[in-house]
Amino acid sequence: MNTDLGGRRVSLAREAESRPPVVVRGLGIAFLAFAIRVLMWHTLEPTAPIGDMKGYLRQAERVAAGQSYEDTFIPPGYPAVLGAALRMGRGAGGDPIPNAAGYLNALLGGLTTLAVYLAASAVWSGGPALVAAAVVALDPSQVLYSTMLLSEPLAAALVTGAVAAVLGGTPVLGGVTAGLFLGWAALTRESIAGWIPLFALAVWRLHGPKPAVALAVVGCLAILPWTVRNLATNGPILISSRTGYNLLVGNNPFADGTQRGGKRIFLGDNPPVPETLPAVERHFKGSAYALAWIKANPGRFIRKGWLGALRMFGLEQQFPYSLREGYYARSGGRLGKLVLPAASMGPWLLMLPLALLGLYVAPAELRTLGIAAVVWLVALGWIVFGEWRFRYPTLPLFALLAVAGGHALLEHRIARPAWLLAVAVMVPVAVGWVLEVLSKAQDAGR
Repeated sequence: MNTDLGGRRVSLAREAESRPPVVVRGLGIAFLAFAIRVLMWHTLEPTAPIGDMKGYLRQAERVAAGQSYEDTFIPPGYPAVLGAALRMGRGAGGDPIPNAAGYLNALLGGLTTLAVYLAASAVWSGGPALVAAAVVALDPSQVLYSTMLLSEPLAAALVTGAVAAVLGGTPVLGGVTAGLFLGWAALTRESIAGWIPLFALAVWRLHGPKPAVALAVVGCLAILPWTVRNLATNGPILISSRTGYNLLVGNNPFADGTQRGGKRIFLGDNPPVPETLPAVERHFKGSAYALAWIKANPGRFIRKGWLGALRMFGLEQQFPYSLREGYYARSGGRLGKLVLPAASMGPWLLMLPLALLGLYVAPAELRTLGIAAVVWLVALGWIVFGEWRFRYPTLPLFALLAVAGGHALLEHRIARPAWLLAVAVMVPVAVGWVLEVLSKAQDAGR
């Protein structure tokens, strides 16, 4: 029995040596995330691409065949990675939705989980880091999104890698790595370009100017070659012509903070910016129209902006749409059409109030990055429209914040007024969640 201080140190050292290294534990839970996503892929059996998935797969097929990338509307990041996966994992012929795509998305989910674990291990040791990784590994929305040919899993992996680099790396190397990941993420989803200055400001506050400048410069350099390519072929387009489309849909006489409302501008006999225009022309005309509308209607812009920003923290609608369109071969009948959207939205009800608490009590470095994420989401919802898929890449960071909030709650470090405020914020979201699940399930069953 070790009663002296020296003996206790020896005992603790031996105990630490007997524990598996951080990376080994992270790889274990990452493999669990990968296996769950592969299982879901084969369980739901996606049948044929729908919506944006068609464009992603079409460009990925071109990349896999060694042809040039021809789409200005779809950012190049995900089709390039998917094309490489198809080239390695798909033979002649194949299914409309090749298994290589499902395994790629499952791998990205595993990498996201590993990055969350490494980021959390830089802040906590032991239990909280495992809980944060488990939340991402098991979160139904993360798992279900891996069954779709969309860019969100890649964007989430890259953004989470940037978070892990800032939290766990040396200041300058972490800034360089984070900038590289964020630049690549912006090439996957253009709106993430807004993270580069916000992350740079966060890193400046945490580590000073040198790492912040390194992050900003490397992030911009990662985007620059594609911007130069666009400039030479299509004009001044940062990454994709989708930007003008999103601006137009988010800012027009029908805009109400949702994509569904804003798209009404394309209806009618003579829309000001026809949806049938080539993507590049629609980008420039749509941007000009949106900016003119904002200038002429500041009051309406403010009203719809608040609604769009609030919807960034709202509910999921992608899975009911996929069920309705018959994307999944196995949806479990009406029960599946209720369970799938409910499962994909339900955990957010618990995560969001805890994440709000995390913004208040998390360690300084995590709290700073969380504030940057919230500012980005609010600004994006204000400028364009509230949509779940804009929020998706930030979900692992919200999981880290939620673990911080839950950890503080268990340790009784949160005053009752703060907790009550967080719960009160979620009451209308909870009511809306129940109504949304029931209505969407009924809609999908038609």
